Amino acid sequence: MNDDTLEAKFGYKFSDDVIAEIAKQLQVAILTGTDVVDNLRLIEVTLNEGKLSLTQNYVKVSQGRVENMLDFATELVNSKDASEQKTKIELNYE
Repeated sequence: MNDDTLEAKFGYKFSDDVIAEIAKQLQVAILTGTDVVDNLRLIEVTLNEGKLSLTQNYVKVSQGRVENMLDFATELVNSKDASEQKTKIELNYE
């Protein structure tokens, strides 16, 4: 039986982790102004107990991307705070 026959014979549902990932990717797209379609194309799934689940590799890579994004956001906030602080100091000297 080839893959096309298997696809025609069986239908698969998303597991909760895939549904949560789709929701997260939609939220990221809204927050960053990026195209959600590009984010969804990166999702990798595997068949697990009759449902499509995220692959372990995808989970690891996705967590790394989220951590990088949070680090970048923290740097932006810190640089903005530093810039605002510098402006306040400069205004006090004038």
